[in-house]
Amino acid sequence: MISVDLVEKLGKWTYFIGILSLIGGIIGVIGGLFAYGVGAIPGIITIFMAIKLMKIRNSAMAYKYDEGKNEKHIEEILDNLRVYFTIQGVLIIVSLVMAIIGVIIALSTGQELY
Repeated sequence: MISVDLVEKLGKWTYFIGILSLIGGIIGVIGGLFAYGVGAIPGIITIFMAIKLMKIRNSAMAYKYDEGKNEKHIEEILDNLRVYFTIQGVLIIVSLVMAIIGVIIALSTGQELY
């Protein structure tokens, strides 16, 4: 059985990070709207990820109130974490690919990299 205290702590921290991410996402959407609307896309993605983190707290609190008897809540926590880290991983891969393409373009056009 998974520790109720451990799950509760996880819920608190993911909720805290979720709130901060939500605030950042809202600021990103507002700022992105001034960049022809397309700039709002990263903010929307951030808001979606923040909601996933905040849902973890709901599942953690439900697990706590069930006194650790219902493993369904752990599955919900793990599924939300899976989605969060999958999106995060895809964003990192896209960023790395774009950086590599940028370096290749800069080198092929004679730009110096410093």
